[in-house]
Amino acid sequence: MKDEAAELIDFIRDAFRGVPLGDGIGLRQAEGLDDYASAEQLAQYREQDERLDWSQISPAMLAACESSLRYFDAAGMRFHLPAFVIRQLSGPHQRHLDVPLIYPDPKRHALLTTMQREAVRRYLTFVYKCYEDPEDTDVPAALAGYWNETHDPVD
Repeated sequence: MKDEAAELIDFIRDAFRGVPLGDGIGLRQAEGLDDYASAEQLAQYREQDERLDWSQISPAMLAACESSLRYFDAAGMRFHLPAFVIRQLSGPHQRHLDVPLIYPDPKRHALLTTMQREAVRRYLTFVYKCYEDPEDTDVPAALAGYWNETHDPVD
């Protein structure tokens, strides 16, 4: 399983290499949205957010900002998703990340390329094997539905 996880991490790094945040919602900014921060606070958080290299976001920062996943726009999701996925693959399985992928909001995943969607499919397939009770998940439905290759963009 370790070798498979390491190969998947390499694929994810390749799929999301060079993806900037651009004008997307950043990690601290999204956490501020969750906390109903003022516009001034949100602007301060935004200034502190990593914008160029998602791999520079520490696992500790990701752990502190787990609720951010619900507040990202499409650019924020594309930028932060590989960091969250790699963190999860590098440690014990936590189901919180599966939820936005198993029950996706198409608007939040609209910017993913074909290769990035393939990375999500591989991740979900890998995680599915780790479930104690595979019947207790909607991963197969997500893979057959929204994450199906027929929904991939034309790059």
